[in-house]
Amino acid sequence: MGNVEVAWEDVISVINMVRTHLIIIAIAFIAMIAVMIIVRKKEKLIKRMIRFQSFFAFLLITVVTLNVAAAETLYNTLNVVLSDKGTLDQGHIDNSKKVIEDVTNEGVVMTKNDNSFLPIAPQKINVFGWSSTNPVYGGTGSGTVDATTAVGILKGLENAGFETNSELSDMYTEYRQDRPVISINDGQDWTLPEVPAADYSDKIINDAKDFSDVAMIVLSRTGGEGTDLPIDMGPIMDGSTMDIGTKYTKGTYTNNSKDYDDFEDGQSYLELSKTEQDLVDLVCSNFDDVIVVYNGANAMELGWTNDYEQIKSVLLCAGAGATGFNALGNIISGEVNPSGKTTDTWLKDINKAPYINNIGHFAYTNTDKVSDAAKKAWERADGIVSFVDYVEGIYVGYRFYETAADEGLINYDDTVMYPFGYGLSYTTFDETMGELRASDDGISVDVTVTNTGDTAGKDVVELYYDPPYYNGGIEKSSVNLLAFDKTDLLEPGESETVTLTFSDEDMASYDTYGAGHYVLEHGDYDISLRTDSHNVVDSKTYNVAEDIVYDENNKHNGDVEVADNKFFRLESMMV
Repeated sequence: MGNVEVAWEDVISVINMVRTHLIIIAIAFIAMIAVMIIVRKKEKLIKRMIRFQSFFAFLLITVVTLNVAAAETLYNTLNVVLSDKGTLDQGHIDNSKKVIEDVTNEGVVMTKNDNSFLPIAPQKINVFGWSSTNPVYGGTGSGTVDATTAVGILKGLENAGFETNSELSDMYTEYRQDRPVISINDGQDWTLPEVPAADYSDKIINDAKDFSDVAMIVLSRTGGEGTDLPIDMGPIMDGSTMDIGTKYTKGTYTNNSKDYDDFEDGQSYLELSKTEQDLVDLVCSNFDDVIVVYNGANAMELGWTNDYEQIKSVLLCAGAGATGFNALGNIISGEVNPSGKTTDTWLKDINKAPYINNIGHFAYTNTDKVSDAAKKAWERADGIVSFVDYVEGIYVGYRFYETAADEGLINYDDTVMYPFGYGLSYTTFDETMGELRASDDGISVDVTVTNTGDTAGKDVVELYYDPPYYNGGIEKSSVNLLAFDKTDLLEPGESETVTLTFSDEDMASYDTYGAGHYVLEHGDYDISLRTDSHNVVDSKTYNVAEDIVYDENNKHNGDVEVADNKFFRLESMMV
């Protein structure tokens, strides 16, 4: 059996799970003792017989009760604890670590590279920022990563042949070694540890200049299951968020300096703190060649990276798991050419997001029965029943920004920092779109990709569609991802033809107030090849002659059950 480490909170949780069973056993035990006391003055033979029977009855009740608990209530828990964990073959472990690194090689996104600053040959490099010594490896809850043996950012750079400034890293680890804990059940410490700029002595800065002309700034953000990132840091800073009552908003923050607050009212956790801003100013005032590495899965405000001519390159590297930070060194050194693309739209001002006012803590006030039942069933429940109001409809992510720009609601360039599907490479590519081909297997288009630069690299081919829209008709977004694929590694001058295939059903829209089913409306569908959700390379037209309704006689995309308005009646109940 594998080694099992049991925390006291786990023991308490298990006891609560079998509380009813334990009560039954306790009652049986008390009854047995009572019987034994009552018969103490009986004749010796009768007394022995009754006591034996009472003990046997207690034993039988105990065995049956524990059997029921083991077979039902504790089945999954016991199965996990008692199962033989076995051992992993070292080859499998090594392969797993390689897969993590390979995935990160493919996924790191380069969003800026002025004057082709990167890649740079392995050399000495100054790495600024506390997170360089304690990066984010994953998320929270189910997204947690065991970081005890993971490769960190500094180690990843060293594995690629770089030498980092130990005077800086020693200062950061001395400042704080552990990353603040953001927990579902035990509150969230949103502190962003960072050495104040005033604490960098002239010696440290001069030594760094002597060490290398190149500087890297590492900034991190984390969050996840049960720990939504604060949109307004004001209540976190003044402590008022603790008064809400739910464990999911018990946020705290410890300033890095007694002279100022890191955040002001209204600032988001995804903006630079004052200490971080001061660090950026410090580094950019002393170094002409600066690389910014953002280590986080959430789209942070990065418009400031365009305000400093010293910031030559920006890399997005989310939680990289056990070995993924090796990829950061691979990409900076040029061993790997970045080919990752953004999976979200990055804004210059997060407060311009259409959902921003619907993020926060919204609690029901008429759910006492539910609250009481929750607290009775789980000792860690706080009894707060809350909700989130989703109002975006189909306009989630890039679909809103592209449609809003087409409709004149927003100025795209003033709003969006990085489009969905955006990412740079160390080389350049030419993409040529062929004609659309329709067959029983779907609609296909060939895209020929040619490496027109001087460095081997991979390209991502992205296909989108813009459906016809009729006033008063079915609601549709103007840009929708249809298909995508990545090329193999292409040498300079080499070409590859990528075939993208899709079904016309993929372009159908759900008609809530009309047919009550998916409908592919008649008209011209613009099928466009793009470098990201916003920038068009070429396009073709696909015509649908008449409306196609996907009902019980013509199910949508092979649905087992027809998609219809099953919950339509609930709309009238919503306020």
